Amino acid sequence: MPNARKIVNLGIATPAYNNTVLMSYANTLFGIQAAAMNAGIGCRLLWSSSSSVIAVARNLLVDEFLRDDRLSHLLFIDADMAFPPEDLMRMLAASESLEPHDVVAAICPRKRLNWERVMAAARMQPQLASEGLATLAGSFDGMFKPLSGRMEDVFEDRPVEVEAIGTGAMLISRSALEHLMAHGVQRVRMGSQQIELNVFFEETVVNGFHTSEDISFCHKVRRAGGRVWGVPWFRVTHGGNYDHIGDIGAISRAHMAL
Repeated sequence: MPNARKIVNLGIATPAYNNTVLMSYANTLFGIQAAAMNAGIGCRLLWSSSSSVIAVARNLLVDEFLRDDRLSHLLFIDADMAFPPEDLMRMLAASESLEPHDVVAAICPRKRLNWERVMAAARMQPQLASEGLATLAGSFDGMFKPLSGRMEDVFEDRPVEVEAIGTGAMLISRSALEHLMAHGVQRVRMGSQQIELNVFFEETVVNGFHTSEDISFCHKVRRAGGRVWGVPWFRVTHGGNYDHIGDIGAISRAHMAL
């Protein structure tokens, strides 16, 4: 298996409408900067605050990334995501063993609680502290689907191939984007300023079902011969009025189902 292009410089891309991010995201960003510096990886922050349409914002960010030849990899991190930097560094290392046109992302939780798992955990482990229950409450319903159809594959602590996955924390190489363009990504005028952009991300309707911009991007990657991978070791907090924790490792250790 040929190695992906070595990560030299990261373009960290965040759609941040109205220039708004969570403090937990900002704290994560500082941690990534320090970890990347120690690993000899350069970073540049890219953000889009002008469009409330997420697909437009993502395409604007990809366009800015492609115009900076110093950047080897695009890392999407949404403004409400937080995670330990070491989880990301492990993903960056894992990406180097994948094909150049592959995409890899963290398996992030929804902004929803899995009350059935919380109830089962409370009954099985009545001594468990509230903090422990929080790590078991993450809901991953609809956030990814293993290509094998076997959810138990997700517990093996290695990248698992998926049909599609969200863009909350997603790594895309420059060569993967160039490969998509070579396979005929549409170019249109987009947004209020009618800027001409490549349409990597777009909301679509497939067989009568609405498909979000990140899922349609994954479908494009796979149609062009690439593969999409999810990594289960991320301990992701999807923030808002409540911090929704996604900790697949904790769920696995508790011998519970996703």
